[in-house]
Amino acid sequence: MVHRESEEALSRPLHEVEVRAGSLLSRWIGVHGVVPVNSEHHQGISVLAPALTPVAFSSDGLVEGAESIEHNIVGVQWHPEILWPHEPCSAALLQGFVADCQARMPAGRLSE
Repeated sequence: MVHRESEEALSRPLHEVEVRAGSLLSRWIGVHGVVPVNSEHHQGISVLAPALTPVAFSSDGLVEGAESIEHNIVGVQWHPEILWPHEPCSAALLQGFVADCQARMPAGRLSE
């Protein structure tokens, strides 16, 4: 599977990942299952830290997303910050992240 094409190709999906149901990532995206992503990585996760759970995979089995619910950490191997204008799941991921951050802020901090 191609995980790297060119920087110009980041503006469009390159392959799909399978996002696990019930994950924080799926909650942020608003769906689980197959999600189109862009990609520009030449390395992958070989051994995941024990505190992290794999939650997204490419069809070749590469971990494309991992998270720690305990620490509210989500990491992905694609670039939603570039793809969001053209791909609804990437936009939803960013919106879900921001909404979660806002919900965790102490009262009154948003107005400062």
